[in-house]
Amino acid sequence: YKAVVEDRQTPIYDELIKAYLNNNVEYIKVRTNAIMETNNYNDAEIEIILILYNLVNGSLDEASRGLEKLEVIKNTLSSEELMVLGFLKVLSYFKSFMYDKISEMIEIMVKSYSGEEILYVALIDLLLGYYFWKKQKAKFITCYEENKNNKYIVTIKNISIKHYLQKLIVLSLDDDNQSLNIDEDFSIVKDSLNLEMHDLYNYYYSIYLTRYLKKHI
Repeated sequence: YKAVVEDRQTPIYDELIKAYLNNNVEYIKVRTNAIMETNNYNDAEIEIILILYNLVNGSLDEASRGLEKLEVIKNTLSSEELMVLGFLKVLSYFKSFMYDKISEMIEIMVKSYSGEEILYVALIDLLLGYYFWKKQKAKFITCYEENKNNKYIVTIKNISIKHYLQKLIVLSLDDDNQSLNIDEDFSIVKDSLNLEMHDLYNYYYSIYLTRYLKKHI
């Protein structure tokens, strides 16, 4: 009993979702393997943990099978497990580019959470991503401005930087003068980043250049 209590002092879903938001895939792998070697979690909890593990590792078919298993027994899940299950469904749709299904769920789900919850931040991240890829500028800017000072978003630099870079790209589609200023903003961001975040920066900067060139060629 003591071992179970010690292992579960930090809510496991919050712990793993924070690692997901920080793009710490290695931590999720190590923690999941450690959990599988204990008897400290029930079958439903393990299935939820494995679904997240498979999603961040790109094993979408395995994640889909896990989601189907939980769908069958969802009446036995706690309210917390049902909330995490909803997030995992949206994440699986996002990673499978099933944006039509995302639009039906995510805005409603966001309204059901408190801004003080880490799960809320994970959903906001997906919602901004949805608006970004669907080029819904007005909704993106509104959502970004409403959430940019959320305490979790501010402390998770990987997420706050990603959202800011997405915002620059969204704004860059307006006009030439603004795009020139945004180019300078990208340079300022790059100078403030450590080496670990350069891949994230390069990814979004390449999207910015591609979209800008398409607009002006």
